Amino acid sequence: TLGSSVQAMQQVLLGNLQQAALMTSSMNQMMEELVRRAIHTTVDAQSAPHGCSLHVRVHNRSPVPLSSLTLRLWFSPRRPLTEALGVRISGTESALFAGVVGDKVVDAGSEEEVSVEYRVQTSLASGAVCDGKLHLEVARPLQIAARISVGFASPGTGQTLAVENRFGIHLSQLMRCAFAADDGSLEADVLEDTEMLDLDLAAARTVFAIPPAVGIVPGTLLTAAFGQHRLVLRVTSVSDDLRSARCQWLTSDADLIPLIPALSEELSVKPE
Repeated sequence: TLGSSVQAMQQVLLGNLQQAALMTSSMNQMMEELVRRAIHTTVDAQSAPHGCSLHVRVHNRSPVPLSSLTLRLWFSPRRPLTEALGVRISGTESALFAGVVGDKVVDAGSEEEVSVEYRVQTSLASGAVCDGKLHLEVARPLQIAARISVGFASPGTGQTLAVENRFGIHLSQLMRCAFAADDGSLEADVLEDTEMLDLDLAAARTVFAIPPAVGIVPGTLLTAAFGQHRLVLRVTSVSDDLRSARCQWLTSDADLIPLIPALSEELSVKPE
């Protein structure tokens, strides 16, 4: 009958619409996953006065432009704090983060995150890069766990999507690290209660900015300072393969001594 024929056509049409909607949804999901995988973010931390400079870079390697772009960063202590800590986040001379300021006091015993968010006003074209610098200022050095999230509108549905990466900030990136020859003028005590450090020389050249042409020999001094306080490593011997050095910790004050275990972890030779 005519009625049953119309009903059958409606069922076929409904099935086709459902299949088309399913295909559209599947294609949107594939496109979203493609875009997510093609967004590359890096955060490079460099020592700066009272903290570190963070160079944030977002590269859109997907074939579609990103709109409604949002950058957000979170910072938290790697270990619970023994006392309250002031943290300040501010934009530098770069246009991307200009004027961004966040002030926070993290309470003792807390692992609370401090965050800063910035909305990019323009879209990020396919293949384009946006970057900027932030200054992270802390009242005293500590190891920091951090996250960065890049939010953007889905090219298919317009819904907000996000890509998140984790990174860390080392003590050595929050301190002024340098090297010098031992000329006998250093007034510092050997810390007898601390273990000798097996220093990774490749890492040391990066952290303490030692040029390749400068040799690391017994007597070389490596300093890590924050404010008016500093710790000193003195090289006592170098391995035959020139890959590591035996060092002892020296100090002229006690303020930074609690940092020695974490600094030793960062600078020591890692087991293969």
